[in-house]
Amino acid sequence: MFNLFTLVISSLSLFVFLKYFLIVELRVDENYYKIIYNESKKINCAIILHEEFTDGFRYPIEYKCFCKVNKYFIYLNHFERLLNAGWVGKDYATNLVCFRWDYGGLKSFLQDLNYKNTDIPVDIIMPYSSDRIGSIKKNNDNKHVANIQSDYDFVSLLESDLDKMCKGEMDKTGAILHGNPGNGKTFFIKYIASKYDLPVKVVSFNPDWTNHDILNLFSQVSSKCIVLFEDFDNYFDGRNCLIKSENIKFTFDTILNCFDGVYNNYKHVVFFMTVNNIDKVDEAIKNRPSRFRYVAEFKNPDFNMRLKILENKTLAEDTDGLNLDQVFFEKHKNHISA
Repeated sequence: MFNLFTLVISSLSLFVFLKYFLIVELRVDENYYKIIYNESKKINCAIILHEEFTDGFRYPIEYKCFCKVNKYFIYLNHFERLLNAGWVGKDYATNLVCFRWDYGGLKSFLQDLNYKNTDIPVDIIMPYSSDRIGSIKKNNDNKHVANIQSDYDFVSLLESDLDKMCKGEMDKTGAILHGNPGNGKTFFIKYIASKYDLPVKVVSFNPDWTNHDILNLFSQVSSKCIVLFEDFDNYFDGRNCLIKSENIKFTFDTILNCFDGVYNNYKHVVFFMTVNNIDKVDEAIKNRPSRFRYVAEFKNPDFNMRLKILENKTLAEDTDGLNLDQVFFEKHKNHISA
């Protein structure tokens, strides 16, 4: 009996020592899971305990392994959780276990690795999580910017704001980019993200979100980033929500309050909104410089711009009325024909 009691106490003591003194557990988001997964595969140093079989083009949802990342030994557990309530039916979680003396160094290493990634991350942000949906190649070559915006005052003013933000003289700025599709609105945002090394946070609205969810979403906006509301006129016509749902649970006023930074300081943040029809944008957004400082139209290229792109007067005349994307297609087509 005494030996059994001693064994139980010893086991509990060992568990407490391991759990609270020797190792530490931390939860990381989906992006860091992908970084660790890639790093472990890169150096081929992982003892896999459980893995979902995939076609190689996506990350496994269930993945457990002991691996070495840089000089740190960790246990990685990525898994799916089914939820019983709320607007999300399931969630993904990633837990890391490492030695306590490696904890600070591992966090610093992962943060540096994420920041020094050769690509600029594009994430979609949601009320309680964010997910990496793509990336932008770093390329500071701006020779094509003149081809996508005829309003040079807007470009210079916005870049002046960004230079001030880099110096700490401004907290935030923003612009509504409007005009027909295919005239370079998204390309311009990529150019700004690339030139100023700003990660892009894409916002998409869900009808099941409540005002509380909207507030949580904006609270996830980090410093030094671009917040992008793409094709906003597909979501709202004025203050009328266009999302097909019997019951929209959030209000437009909450979004306006979040733009103002009531719940977030927005340090070094650029707000971009793209729309095709500027008339659908509520006056409280497009006529409030404190929310969006600039409103810039991306027009179809005029004759001089088409001539500059095509380098052929006849082609420049024949492409009257085409958008920028179509003009570049004509250039490519005629180049191939030649």
